[in-house]
Amino acid sequence: LASQAARLLDAAQRRERDEKGRAEQLEKIAESLVGGGDLDELLDRVVIKTAEVLEAQAASLYLVDDVTNLLPIRAAYGYHKPLLFANPKAYYKKGEGVTGSIWQSGKKLKCDSREELHNSGNWLGKHMALQGGAEPGAFMAFPLKVVDRGSEEPNVIGVLKFEDRRKKPGGSLSVFTNEEFLLGEMMANTIATVVYNAQVSGSQLQKLSSNLADLSEALSGGRDTAGLVPAVVKTMAKALGAGA
Repeated sequence: LASQAARLLDAAQRRERDEKGRAEQLEKIAESLVGGGDLDELLDRVVIKTAEVLEAQAASLYLVDDVTNLLPIRAAYGYHKPLLFANPKAYYKKGEGVTGSIWQSGKKLKCDSREELHNSGNWLGKHMALQGGAEPGAFMAFPLKVVDRGSEEPNVIGVLKFEDRRKKPGGSLSVFTNEEFLLGEMMANTIATVVYNAQVSGSQLQKLSSNLADLSEALSGGRDTAGLVPAVVKTMAKALGAGA
């Protein structure tokens, strides 16, 4: 009975330590979401902090470029960092390699060995030369999914991935746990929301700026009052997004 009680106590203490550790990890990630700077600085902070919490040796974030229809890298950590500073920056086409396939399919992926990653059917090792020949033995990646406000259809706007989990001191575990996979997915969803809101806000601001330029042109059109008023009212309605 004494040994059974000791085992139960030890298990309870381990659960308590794990829960405390998870709370501290989430707090660190939450801190990375606040602070000044532009979108790229925010993405850099979040990717670095999430990679550190997940004990990943490398991490990178790719966002869809609607102009080129490519998936270029936007933030990186660890041995993925050189991909960010390459000229041109690392990118994928839709369906190209594992990363491009996740963009195309919208499906997350976790591999616990190099063989499993190779057998996923899409592995290319496209940017291995840029990352010193490093080939991951543990891998997890997530699509950044949002619901388009215009079409109300699901849309993948990027991919977040992590490679090679660090071994714990005295341990042999070098793969990402299911809990870490879940935490990575949570961060992908959070980043997707932050990025999409920033993109929509930027697009709306650009549209408003263009409309205000039209309004300025209408005001300086050199018309008489009778002709100016209808033109200004029409242009103001457009600038403010009014339907009538």
